[in-house]
Amino acid sequence: MNVRLALVLLHWFSRLLTEQKRRDKLPRWIPELERSPRPVRYAFSILPAAILIALHTPFIVKPSDVVKVKRADKVVLRALRSSVVLMGFTAVLIDVLTLAAGALDAPGIAQWLLGIHLFLGYAYGLAWFGLGVDCPWLRMTRLGSTVMLTLVVGPIIWIATGHGMPNIVTQLWLLASFTAVLWDSYWAVARPLRKRGVFSR
Repeated sequence: MNVRLALVLLHWFSRLLTEQKRRDKLPRWIPELERSPRPVRYAFSILPAAILIALHTPFIVKPSDVVKVKRADKVVLRALRSSVVLMGFTAVLIDVLTLAAGALDAPGIAQWLLGIHLFLGYAYGLAWFGLGVDCPWLRMTRLGSTVMLTLVVGPIIWIATGHGMPNIVTQLWLLASFTAVLWDSYWAVARPLRKRGVFSR
């Protein structure tokens, strides 16, 4: 049972790789997994190697993978950009009120305002430029879809179920979720590609 589960995981993780890389790596990984006393752990130990190989292997996007922009994607991106603009106006209003009240010298206020403006700059870079980096395999493969879904939904489920995490971990995870939403929305319009969902065939 463990070997069967481990083989499923191994083949799933190998989807990160190109077909040629899978043909090269799986004949070596499968016998090692079958000989391993803990096959499931071995399968998970392959994941970092698969990710590194995938990151160093150019993901080829075929012309047939490029599709037309969906109207819904345009609407979502427009709404997200409007939200960023609204946050910007709110930040300016907070700046004005803080200066008018003479509260800029209060402990922690300057650092807090700096953090807000840095976050807005990051959000602007995401919503208008997608940070300048596209990663097609994240948007076109089942495993990529799983990573994106985990980033977006994971923090919400974790917090909603009352699990505690160190504050910095929660903040980083929420930032990753925010990044995934805006990044994916930008590239869905700037370079729409044929997607493959987590459970699609």
